[in-house]
Amino acid sequence: MYRELLVKINIQGSKDQGSGCLYQPNSEKFTYVLTAKHCLTKDENKIVFTQEEIKLIIVTRDTGERLEVTSCYVKDNLDLAVLKVKILDDLPAVLAIEPIRNMNFLLKGYPKYLMGYDESCVITGKIIDVSLYDEYFELECSKSLESFDNNAKDNTVGFSGSGVFFELEGDFKLIGILTRLKDPNGTYSRLKAIKVSCINQFLLEMNLEPLIPFELYSFKKYLPESFSNCGKAKVVFEECFSNGVKGITPYNIFESLGEKMFLPYDKENQLLFKDNLWIGWIKLLTHLHIEENSTINISNINDYIYLNETDRKKENKKRFFYTYKFNHLGDCIQHIFVSIYDDIKYGDCIIINSEKRFMSFDLGRDLLEKIVREIDEVELYKNKIDIDNPNAYKNISIYHIDVIEQFLREKKIDFLTIKESKDIIKEELRGVFQNVN
Repeated sequence: MYRELLVKINIQGSKDQGSGCLYQPNSEKFTYVLTAKHCLTKDENKIVFTQEEIKLIIVTRDTGERLEVTSCYVKDNLDLAVLKVKILDDLPAVLAIEPIRNMNFLLKGYPKYLMGYDESCVITGKIIDVSLYDEYFELECSKSLESFDNNAKDNTVGFSGSGVFFELEGDFKLIGILTRLKDPNGTYSRLKAIKVSCINQFLLEMNLEPLIPFELYSFKKYLPESFSNCGKAKVVFEECFSNGVKGITPYNIFESLGEKMFLPYDKENQLLFKDNLWIGWIKLLTHLHIEENSTINISNINDYIYLNETDRKKENKKRFFYTYKFNHLGDCIQHIFVSIYDDIKYGDCIIINSEKRFMSFDLGRDLLEKIVREIDEVELYKNKIDIDNPNAYKNISIYHIDVIEQFLREKKIDFLTIKESKDIIKEELRGVFQNVN
């Protein structure tokens, strides 16, 4: 995937060569090219590029496609440049995250010694130092940067500006932009790269969109399919979402919950760009707006559903999980009691959204207790769960987000007027929340 993000940087009339990384922010007009400033100019203090200078910047994709640069943003004493090119509609969604010590990395760039061959090379290794107070982090390569023919400096000229990625099972996350060798001689094969947080700070200073993929910037992409199975009620739900949910984005939710959006927890956030994940959140937020008869926004969302334990009100007892793995509520309950029991509070209402179709959409308390009793006794003992103690079940309840759609089908809502549909929806939602609370 990262090959699709790779670009080569040249300056017309110069023999120098560098690398860059494509990134699609929240824009329908342009795409970013992230690179090192010194790939464009040797003047560290340069802060303005004229239109004539911008025309000299040659950006070429790995496919050979040349991209026209329309704008260039740089800052003095910061080895970073952000270019704008006309929007590309074939880029994969990429999450930009902060580097962590001992995290593996890979980067791909165009070393100068291969100039003329249009070939790129990969460098892999491990992050060995990340300082809270430094704009840059340090990388150690898994192999020596020296070769029989060239020293480390000669072998790495041209890699500057490359995107530095963390990869797990084919899922790539951008963690920085390569700028230079740690020291001029390439001692210990160590490199320096600029952090994502520093890049975002620079973008905000320039009044540009930060490195947040458009898939997480709003719910717009997911709304058309969110209520497609609701018949006539689709119009009602879409209207309620548009009017009753304000200023909340997928990124807000991801920032607050992270791995805890998923069941099982997804520490690497590999499921973050699954459409059904965010379709579920649209449904839930809409249901909450209707049931509470209140506008749901970023300042009060935690009053209604768990996002942040610190700000959680006592009456807030709803937790929302998306699962790609499970296809039955019983499987979810078993996992909760075995793996995340301590995170669940007494009286929680657990709402499940899933990639797979569930056979049942809610569980009564008797069935829930029966499922827990079938869990391996050793596993329960490890979590200090005494199933003979009624409090061990924490008085939790669980249902699937699509239980509402099931109710609406049973009510044959398509034969009702819009007004009648609204009344039925409100009644059913109140009934669901009352039954599980």
